[in-house]
Amino acid sequence: MKRHARGLFYVFGATLAILSVRPCSAADLQQQGIHWRKSYHAAAQEASRTHKPMLMQVTASWCGACQSMFSQTFSDNTVVERVNSSFVPFQIDADRHAELISALGVQAFPTTIVIDSDLTILSRIAGFRPSTSFGDALAAAAQKSANRNPTTTKADPSTRARPVSLEQPANSSGDGGLVATVLRLINGR
Repeated sequence: MKRHARGLFYVFGATLAILSVRPCSAADLQQQGIHWRKSYHAAAQEASRTHKPMLMQVTASWCGACQSMFSQTFSDNTVVERVNSSFVPFQIDADRHAELISALGVQAFPTTIVIDSDLTILSRIAGFRPSTSFGDALAAAAQKSANRNPTTTKADPSTRARPVSLEQPANSSGDGGLVATVLRLINGR
Protein backbone atom coordinates (compact mmCIF):
# COMPACT_ATOMS: atom_id res chain seq x y z
CA MET A 1 0.00 0.00 0.00
CA LYS A 2 2.86 2.38 0.83
CA ARG A 3 4.44 1.58 -2.51
CA HIS A 4 1.22 2.33 -4.30
CA ALA A 5 0.77 5.61 -2.39
CA ARG A 6 4.35 6.63 -3.13
CA GLY A 7 3.83 5.83 -6.83
CA LEU A 8 0.67 7.96 -6.90
CA PHE A 9 2.56 10.75 -5.16
CA TYR A 10 5.24 10.74 -7.90
CA VAL A 11 2.64 10.57 -10.68
CA PHE A 12 0.70 13.44 -9.07
CA GLY A 13 3.89 15.52 -8.70
CA ALA A 14 4.95 14.87 -12.29
CA THR A 15 1.46 15.79 -13.54
CA LEU A 16 1.55 19.08 -11.62
CA ALA A 17 4.99 19.86 -13.03
CA ILE A 18 3.82 19.21 -16.58
CA LEU A 19 0.62 21.22 -16.13
CA SER A 20 2.52 24.18 -14.70
CA VAL A 21 4.60 24.47 -17.88
CA ARG A 22 2.60 26.44 -20.41
CA PRO A 23 3.44 27.74 -23.86
CA CYS A 24 4.56 31.36 -24.17
CA SER A 25 1.74 33.78 -24.81
CA ALA A 26 2.05 37.04 -26.73
CA ALA A 27 2.19 38.87 -23.37
CA ASP A 28 5.10 36.65 -22.28
CA LEU A 29 6.97 37.38 -25.48
CA GLN A 30 6.30 41.10 -25.08
CA GLN A 31 7.72 40.98 -21.54
CA GLN A 32 10.81 39.23 -22.85
CA GLY A 33 11.17 41.76 -25.67
CA ILE A 34 12.30 45.36 -25.63
CA HIS A 35 11.64 47.15 -22.36
CA TRP A 36 9.99 50.29 -23.72
CA ARG A 37 9.84 53.14 -21.19
CA LYS A 38 6.40 54.62 -20.62
CA SER A 39 7.38 58.27 -21.05
CA TYR A 40 10.05 60.57 -22.38
CA HIS A 41 10.56 61.96 -18.89
CA ALA A 42 11.33 58.51 -17.43
CA ALA A 43 13.63 57.69 -20.35
CA ALA A 44 15.52 60.99 -20.06
CA GLN A 45 16.05 60.53 -16.33
CA GLU A 46 17.31 56.98 -16.83
CA ALA A 47 19.58 58.03 -19.71
CA SER A 48 21.08 60.78 -17.60
CA ARG A 49 21.64 58.41 -14.68
CA THR A 50 23.05 55.49 -16.71
CA HIS A 51 24.79 57.50 -19.48
CA LYS A 52 23.07 55.34 -22.10
CA PRO A 53 21.64 56.96 -25.22
CA MET A 54 17.87 57.08 -25.68
CA LEU A 55 16.21 55.33 -28.60
CA MET A 56 13.12 57.30 -29.64
CA GLN A 57 10.85 55.21 -31.86
CA VAL A 58 8.40 57.40 -33.78
CA THR A 59 5.47 55.26 -34.84
CA ALA A 60 1.78 55.40 -35.75
CA SER A 61 -0.97 52.82 -35.31
CA TRP A 62 -2.01 53.09 -38.98
CA CYS A 63 1.54 52.65 -40.30
CA GLY A 64 2.12 49.25 -41.93
CA ALA A 65 5.91 49.66 -41.97
CA CYS A 66 5.80 50.51 -38.25
CA GLN A 67 3.89 47.32 -37.52
CA SER A 68 6.41 45.35 -39.59
CA MET A 69 9.23 46.97 -37.64
CA PHE A 70 7.70 45.76 -34.37
CA SER A 71 6.78 42.28 -35.60
CA GLN A 72 10.02 41.59 -37.48
CA THR A 73 12.87 43.84 -36.39
CA PHE A 74 12.01 44.52 -32.75
CA SER A 75 11.23 40.85 -32.17
CA ASP A 76 14.69 39.72 -33.33
CA ASN A 77 16.69 38.44 -30.32
CA THR A 78 19.87 40.25 -31.38
CA VAL A 79 18.05 43.58 -31.74
CA VAL A 80 16.19 43.06 -28.45
CA GLU A 81 19.46 42.35 -26.63
CA ARG A 82 21.25 45.34 -28.17
CA VAL A 83 18.39 47.75 -27.45
CA ASN A 84 17.90 46.54 -23.86
CA SER A 85 21.61 46.55 -23.02
CA SER A 86 22.78 49.70 -24.82
CA PHE A 87 19.83 52.10 -25.00
CA VAL A 88 16.91 53.55 -23.07
CA PRO A 89 14.02 53.00 -25.51
CA PHE A 90 10.72 54.88 -25.64
CA GLN A 91 7.99 55.36 -28.24
CA ILE A 92 6.32 58.45 -29.60
CA ASP A 93 2.88 58.11 -31.21
CA ALA A 94 2.90 60.36 -34.27
CA ASP A 95 -0.88 60.85 -34.10
CA ARG A 96 -0.82 62.04 -30.49
CA HIS A 97 2.23 64.29 -30.94
CA ALA A 98 1.82 65.71 -34.46
CA GLU A 99 3.46 69.05 -33.54
CA LEU A 100 6.49 67.26 -32.15
CA ILE A 101 6.81 65.07 -35.24
CA SER A 102 6.66 68.17 -37.43
CA ALA A 103 9.20 70.03 -35.28
CA LEU A 104 11.56 67.06 -35.44
CA GLY A 105 11.28 67.00 -39.22
CA VAL A 106 10.11 63.39 -39.30
CA GLN A 107 9.14 62.64 -42.88
CA ALA A 108 8.91 58.84 -42.87
CA PHE A 109 7.43 56.25 -40.57
CA PRO A 110 8.82 54.59 -38.65
CA THR A 111 11.71 56.84 -37.67
CA THR A 112 14.19 55.97 -34.95
CA ILE A 113 16.15 58.81 -33.40
CA VAL A 114 19.10 57.97 -31.15
CA ILE A 115 19.78 60.72 -28.61
CA ASP A 116 22.83 60.69 -26.35
CA SER A 117 22.44 61.09 -22.59
CA ASP A 118 23.45 64.77 -22.93
CA LEU A 119 20.58 65.19 -25.45
CA THR A 120 22.73 65.30 -28.58
CA ILE A 121 21.22 63.56 -31.60
CA LEU A 122 23.53 60.73 -32.62
CA SER A 123 21.59 59.29 -35.56
CA ARG A 124 18.29 59.01 -37.41
CA ILE A 125 17.06 55.83 -39.00
CA ALA A 126 14.12 56.51 -41.32
CA GLY A 127 11.76 53.84 -42.58
CA PHE A 128 11.53 50.11 -42.06
CA ARG A 129 14.83 48.29 -41.60
CA PRO A 130 15.31 44.53 -41.37
CA SER A 131 16.95 43.34 -38.17
CA THR A 132 20.49 43.01 -39.58
CA SER A 133 20.53 46.50 -41.09
CA PHE A 134 18.86 48.01 -38.03
CA GLY A 135 21.26 46.20 -35.69
CA ASP A 136 24.24 47.59 -37.64
CA ALA A 137 22.83 51.13 -37.39
CA LEU A 138 22.30 50.69 -33.63
CA ALA A 139 25.83 49.37 -33.19
CA ALA A 140 27.20 52.46 -34.96
CA ALA A 141 25.09 54.77 -32.76
CA ALA A 142 26.16 52.96 -29.58
CA GLN A 143 29.80 53.24 -30.66
CA LYS A 144 29.37 56.95 -31.40
CA SER A 145 27.93 57.40 -27.90
CA ALA A 146 30.76 55.40 -26.31
CA ASN A 147 33.37 57.45 -28.20
CA ARG A 148 31.84 60.67 -26.94
CA ASN A 149 31.99 59.45 -23.30
CA PRO A 150 29.46 61.97 -21.90
CA THR A 151 30.80 61.62 -18.35
CA THR A 152 34.11 63.25 -19.25
CA THR A 153 33.63 65.26 -22.44
CA LYS A 154 31.40 68.14 -23.49
CA ALA A 155 29.06 67.81 -26.43
CA ASP A 156 30.01 69.49 -29.69
CA PRO A 157 27.81 72.62 -29.70
CA SER A 158 27.13 72.22 -33.42
CA THR A 159 25.35 68.87 -32.82
CA ARG A 160 23.55 69.78 -29.60
CA ALA A 161 19.80 70.22 -29.95
CA ARG A 162 18.84 73.89 -29.75
CA PRO A 163 15.48 75.36 -28.72
CA VAL A 164 13.46 76.72 -31.63
CA SER A 165 9.87 77.75 -32.04
CA LEU A 166 7.40 75.11 -33.18
CA GLU A 167 6.82 77.09 -36.37
CA GLN A 168 10.47 76.75 -37.39
CA PRO A 169 11.09 73.52 -39.34
CA ALA A 170 13.83 71.16 -38.26
CA ASN A 171 17.15 71.88 -39.89
CA SER A 172 18.89 69.43 -42.19
CA SER A 173 21.11 68.05 -39.42
CA GLY A 174 17.94 66.83 -37.75
CA ASP A 175 18.06 68.40 -34.30
CA GLY A 176 15.49 71.19 -34.82
CA GLY A 177 14.93 72.06 -31.16
CA LEU A 178 14.43 68.50 -29.97
CA VAL A 179 15.06 69.13 -26.29
CA ALA A 180 12.72 72.07 -25.77
CA THR A 181 10.06 70.65 -28.06
CA VAL A 182 10.05 67.16 -26.58
CA LEU A 183 9.96 68.42 -23.02
CA ARG A 184 7.21 70.95 -23.70
CA LEU A 185 4.95 68.78 -25.86
CA ILE A 186 5.27 65.40 -24.19
CA ASN A 187 5.14 66.73 -20.67
CA GLY A 188 2.31 69.11 -21.56
CA ARG A 189 4.23 72.32 -20.91
